[in-house]
Amino acid sequence: MRNYYRKKREELLDKNREYYRRTREMRLDYQREYDKSQEGKNIHKKARERRKKRKGDTKDYTRREIVQRDSDENGTPICQICGYPVDYRDLQIDHIVPLAQGGKDVKDNVRVAHKTCNVRRTRR
Repeated sequence: MRNYYRKKREELLDKNREYYRRTREMRLDYQREYDKSQEGKNIHKKARERRKKRKGDTKDYTRREIVQRDSDENGTPICQICGYPVDYRDLQIDHIVPLAQGGKDVKDNVRVAHKTCNVRRTRR
């Protein structure tokens, strides 16, 4: 089985990319409906409550809102440090002014970044 995947890796990756391109609208519609549902609202509410417990004066934002804000017109997230597209597996939400240095956990102080770009940032 391993040899099969090694030989057909590119072909399988192309099929997966095509599938996700074809079903993008359907998946987005499903996600919008879920966010409107009671379960979706509860999940977002709990996330906001957790953030408020961490830092007293937080504004309401979700990871999805930050990713949408920092995405191009095609919906691809763009790293705000290097300017290149970010794969969702490599995506992190980065605080511009770190919380440890007095930064706030608010929408204006966070951005999308690659894991490697975020780790390489110097501590000033």
